[in-house]
This record gives sequence, structure tokens and C-alpha cells, in this order.
Amino acid sequence: MKYKKRNYLLTLALSILIKFGLIRGKKKIEIFSKILIIDLNLPGISSAIFSEKYREIDHTNIFSEKLSNKKQILDLGANIGYYMLLEATESAKESNIICIEPDPRNITLLKENIKINNLDQKVIVIEAVVSGKDGQVPVNIRNASNLNKINDNFEKDENTILIQSMTLNAILKNHGKFDCLRMDVEGAESEILSKNSDNFLDSMPLGSLIFMEIHPNQYIGGDSAMIEALDKLRKYGFNNYEVVTSGKKPDSKILNNLGKSDINYIDGKFNRFHYRDVPFEEIKNFALYTPKIIRYIIAEKK
Repeated sequence: MKYKKRNYLLTLALSILIKFGLIRGKKKIEIFSKILIIDLNLPGISSAIFSEKYREIDHTNIFSEKLSNKKQILDLGANIGYYMLLEATESAKESNIICIEPDPRNITLLKENIKINNLDQKVIVIEAVVSGKDGQVPVNIRNASNLNKINDNFEKDENTILIQSMTLNAILKNHGKFDCLRMDVEGAESEILSKNSDNFLDSMPLGSLIFMEIHPNQYIGGDSAMIEALDKLRKYGFNNYEVVTSGKKPDSKILNNLGKSDINYIDGKFNRFHYRDVPFEEIKNFALYTPKIIRYIIAEKK
């Protein structure tokens, strides 16, 4: 495992200091051979990164292994740039990255992290969301800046703002083809892949990767939209699938179906298993299952 978290006692000590306000404000972290600026006053991922150094240790290590030959990367829900820095470090030398992020709080840090690492020629930031339509969509801006969500029921409140939206097909038209798509979009993955995505998915070359966190019970358009999204991936040549379990008790359903995996990641109280070559019908079952039993679906076009 290339990237490892801090030891438990140091992580715990730093977490306590942050919780009681003894460490605050902006900090610079050395990560992925680069510098990540975080803000401990901003609820979200900064505190986890400061105390643990590497967050989502399963996602970080698996994704890093798959980036080596990727040249055109699209990062949806880029947040403050944690995965952007991983992409810049582990992808092909000549790679280009487009980060799409709606939250002004995150965008400020994201741009600072691009600048401090001299990545201005490699990384483009688009202040928007990606959904199933072009135009504007209501987005609920949460207190925690990593939990913002498209407000698909259109019930506006003081935390909901209209943000420019684009589709995958529009991104293809304006920015060309991609061979890597990473997304953590709080349930919008169903709509993003099921609507106005055909040209984008079809254009992705052999060897392309889609790495997405899933959110059962939160899918825009419901379960049927997520099934349509997965069927569309299959239609356009994504026929190799992997999953990482949630690390919770309901994972026993996966153990019953696939057996015990030899690849696992310890992340705090969670023991997560990584499965390769998962049958497509199992992917569809796992993606809808509640309580959540898998965190990520990894799809490759082979």
C-alpha cells in the first residue's frame, strides 16, 4: 500500500486538538509530494486530512494505481483539491485535469492549491455542477462543504442557490474526450450518467476509467435512474467492474455472494474489502442495496 494514514494515537490527538479549537485556520500539508492548503475553520474534509494525512485510504490507493496512463481527467466534485493533487502526481506526465466544483468555499482553496503547486497549465477549474441538463439547477449548500447536493425536489430554502449546470455531452463538446472520470456527487451520479451522456461515454477510449462513489436512497431519479445509468455504462463498453465495501455489518451480503476478498483496507473502525471482476448483475444489485454495502464502483472500458 503506497499511501498510509498516520498512526492511531497521533490521529486521535490531532482530532482532539481540532475539536476543542486548539488548532485552527489555514494549514499547509505535505501530501502526494505536493502541498495541500486546508482550512480547519471550514467544516468538511480539512480536519480529517490534517489529523489522518490521507483520507479514504482505500479510494486513495486504488485510484492512484489506476492513474498511471491517464491523460485527460475529469474530476466532478473536486472539493479543495485532494484528489486533484493525487491525479496530478500519479497520472501521465502530459495529463490535463478539469475540476468541476460548485461551492465557493471549496473553489477558493482549490485555486490556491493549484497555484501553490504550479499546476496552472495542467488544471482547469470550472465553477459549476454536472447534472442531466444544461442551464441552472438548485444546489443545497450544506454546512459541511463535502456534502453539497443538487436539490432535485426544487424545494428552495435559505441554503439553496442556483448554480450553472452542464451535462457530460456538453463537456465533451467544449473540452474534448476524457479517459478518466472521477465523481463524488452525493446522488447525482444516477442522473449524470443516465441523461445526455451517450456521446461522452461512447467517446471514451479503450482503457478508460470511471471511479464513482455511490449513494443509495439519494439517487436523483430514484433507483430506476441508477439502473439506467449502469446499463448505459455497459452499452458503451464498460465491462470490467470492481467494488469496495462500506466496511459495515451489512457487507455480509457481499461475502455471501462473492466470498471473502484477500484485499482489504483498515480505515479506523472500518474494514473494507476490494473485489475485482465483479459480475455486472451483482453491480446493479449492490448499487441499490440499503443499508449501503459498497462505497465505490470502478468501471473500466476493456
